[in-house]
Amino acid sequence: MKVISVVNTKGGTGKSTIAVNIAAVLAEKGKKVMLFDMDEKQKSSMDFCRIRAGDKTLPKIMAGTLLPELLVEDIRDYDNFDYVVIDAGAGDNGQARAAVLCSEHGMLLIPVQPSTFDSWAAEDTLSMLRDCQRRFIGSFDKNYILMSRQPTNRNMNILKDADESFRSKCEKYHVRMMESVIHERTAFRESVGEGMGVSEYAKKKPSAKKAAADMENLVEEILGILEEE
Repeated sequence: MKVISVVNTKGGTGKSTIAVNIAAVLAEKGKKVMLFDMDEKQKSSMDFCRIRAGDKTLPKIMAGTLLPELLVEDIRDYDNFDYVVIDAGAGDNGQARAAVLCSEHGMLLIPVQPSTFDSWAAEDTLSMLRDCQRRFIGSFDKNYILMSRQPTNRNMNILKDADESFRSKCEKYHVRMMESVIHERTAFRESVGEGMGVSEYAKKKPSAKKAAADMENLVEEILGILEEE
């Protein structure tokens, strides 16, 4: 069993969208997937899975929620799953810290938008990671920043500035940047409403193929990282 914790203390970075799409691609690959929704307020991932459960043609994704302390204590009990994906809510709280601690069994993925505000806010998430590393025994060595909701116009100056800013944070906090990028595409919003990942949605709506390619590239990179062990 490998854990993929999707965490950022800032809201609006696409955590839930990324978490449910990772789970969907893995399920498409025939993997047994458990998705934990740790957002106390919105429960977006749980809503996605409820819609998905109504379509019996889609690969099954198990979904649930746990108290933070139980998630940390019981994570090993889910070793009958190939992958456990954790969607942590915004804020430096018990849910987010539990997700970080569980990433010891796999990897931590920190989605960020290419903006100055996100660059500033990333310090909070990375400081939380450093605090967990100092306070708890564990490896916590597979920690990655993912550029999310990136504009498709590559000529924007903010993209270069954001890339440089986040790479400097990688050096400061000893984390790495994912090579994959998730672009801002309408298909992500459309597919979630049908309980589908974009890779599934693209089979009936060809305009979603670019979004599907983004997500498939991300999952392939994640699998490569987790299979390094």
